[in-house]
Amino acid sequence: MVCGLVLVALCLQDKTPLRVLYDFPLKSKQPVLSADPGAIVEGSNGAFYGCANQGGERFGGCVFSLDKQGVLQVVYSFDPRKDGFNPTGGVSIDDHGSILGTCAYGGQNTYGTVWTVTPDGNFTLLHAFQREDCRPMSPPQEGEDGNYYGVTTPDMQGAHGVFYRVTLSGEYTVLHRFGVGDSPVGSLPWCLKRAPGHGFYGVAGGDGNKPPSVFTAESDGAVKLVHANQHGEFYDLRDITLASDGNYYGASDEGGTFNNGVILKLSPKAGYTEVYRFQGKEDGSKPATGIAMGSDGFIYGATNGFGAGYFRVRPNGSDYKVLTYRFPAQGPNSFGVDCNRAPIFGSDGKLYGICMLGGTNSTAVFEVLDPQGA
Repeated sequence: MVCGLVLVALCLQDKTPLRVLYDFPLKSKQPVLSADPGAIVEGSNGAFYGCANQGGERFGGCVFSLDKQGVLQVVYSFDPRKDGFNPTGGVSIDDHGSILGTCAYGGQNTYGTVWTVTPDGNFTLLHAFQREDCRPMSPPQEGEDGNYYGVTTPDMQGAHGVFYRVTLSGEYTVLHRFGVGDSPVGSLPWCLKRAPGHGFYGVAGGDGNKPPSVFTAESDGAVKLVHANQHGEFYDLRDITLASDGNYYGASDEGGTFNNGVILKLSPKAGYTEVYRFQGKEDGSKPATGIAMGSDGFIYGATNGFGAGYFRVRPNGSDYKVLTYRFPAQGPNSFGVDCNRAPIFGSDGKLYGICMLGGTNSTAVFEVLDPQGA
């Protein structure tokens, strides 16, 4: 099923060209994004894959692909009763090219599911979550052993989230429970990513007993604390990136002298450092959760507050530059705002991202930015 597209090339004066690659509809059987779209990834075929939390043939959400020409296809539409619905966590891709993801609700037990689907739509339900392990909010990651690993972020009283493993045959194992007993990490893990080399890392939101924190995890269930936000250095951190220098980088939309947000670095040895403190003027404010590390050594990201746009800055905080502003936010072919997930670099060296407000329908747009002109 190929959906319509809106593709327009725009250049903002002397700023870097920014294009709307796809304009999501308001209501239809096409993918509809009305909440957090989660992580997007690029497949070996050069197409991008993601999840829409609404729409699809059964209106339970769907997995979609979008090529670099702006042509969108629905890969799979969820049946809420069997497959689950509301796939808000985004997707990852395993070494065989299969798409991995989760649904936050629905399925046999009504508490969400974890699944895999091939690019041609061959769907496999791996596990339906129980109440105590419910609400997966990020996609699983493939481990070195070929099994899938993930975390859950429950919204039930007394539940704190788990680190789990599920095999290709559907064998499910809880490896670690966050925020309880001798767990070094607070509850409510938001994301899990595959670390270069081996193992995983992620972010936990914390609760009244333990603060938000960044952690590492191994396939044997060992979970270690990298940094705990004991002194309120960052807020609402839901994504983090492990760079080649061994440090973790992220963005918080609050914090800093002016409370306009910060780009932060977490070192396993030196702890917390502010990379850049947003002024809320021409440099923008309220950075989107998550950043992208460029092959040129710069950190790339987006801001959502005053002066919303895309930016780059070096890991030492120097050479900050606004690459382009995103305006207007409404009307035909307009750019988006509220980019609440990290952009990613495509194999063509361009930066791709989804914004949740903008475009013809004032819903969501998929944008592409060429940083070479900056």
